[in-house]
Amino acid sequence: MRILLALLAVALLAAVGVASPASAQSLPGGSWQGSCQDGIMRGAQLSAQCKATNGRWVWSSINVNGCRAFGNSNGRLFCEHSGGTHPGGWRPGGRLPGGSWQASCQNGRLRGNVLTASCSDGRVYVTSSINVRSCPRQQFGNRNGYLFCER
Repeated sequence: MRILLALLAVALLAAVGVASPASAQSLPGGSWQGSCQDGIMRGAQLSAQCKATNGRWVWSSINVNGCRAFGNSNGRLFCEHSGGTHPGGWRPGGRLPGGSWQASCQNGRLRGNVLTASCSDGRVYVTSSINVRSCPRQQFGNRNGYLFCER
């Protein structure tokens, strides 16, 4: 009888482990983690509640196959980085440049050589842009709602 109860307990624990959402360690990287919450993986699908520019939380999902890092653009998950990079770590249409800007800016996007994001000035969000080639280390910050090169 004890063996039967032990086997049932092990089976129950295994079933609970399979049904539980993915741990934070298994979630893909990217700037989405700064403006999204409750991220879960179901197979190849990443789902999370992401903050839109109007302040509302929106459920968004994306297939993670072929993408290494994700971002949030107005409540929608998108692929930030799908492959190789140029020297300096970024690639046009790919992964966003690094720096402290990601902590106080949202909806970052890279089009060509221009990084654009909505950055907080402490009261409201201001749309700011900067040419990534103007910054040798390609690390950016937010100063009063405007992107700048962190040297």
